[in-house]
Amino acid sequence: MCVIIHKNAGKAISENHILGAMSTNRDGFGYMYLDPKTKRIKAQKGLFKDTKKVYKLVSALTPIEAVFHFRIRTHGQISDAACHPFQICNQEDHGMDVYMMHNGTFSNVDGALGESDTQHFVNNWLQPMLQKNPEFVDTKAFRTMLESFV
Repeated sequence: MCVIIHKNAGKAISENHILGAMSTNRDGFGYMYLDPKTKRIKAQKGLFKDTKKVYKLVSALTPIEAVFHFRIRTHGQISDAACHPFQICNQEDHGMDVYMMHNGTFSNVDGALGESDTQHFVNNWLQPMLQKNPEFVDTKAFRTMLESFV
């Protein structure tokens, strides 16, 4: 199963924790955080193989709250596109930034050839739904719907 680490502002993550997460989850890495200056979500993802580089990225984010995702492939290809986080909405087009990371599998979602289950869920369910009505993400109905899939 993938590893997601939520790190509070001012809290460091040890190099041993990064090494452990990367050694068991080598199929991609990504992170996201709210930029305190721009008030926008910043995210990056990809097939990072260099543990030292990942540790350097994580360490640079010590002053701020951040979330990190270490992927292990369960469905789909091993590719940059299959790494988390996934952008669902953006400020310019939809009025808000919405991203998603997921730990586990969606058993009731069949992805296209090469697409992970989370990638398929984002592309075919969440983006069409939330890009038309991004505020729906803050409703009980959305949480209930999401819980039924997870």
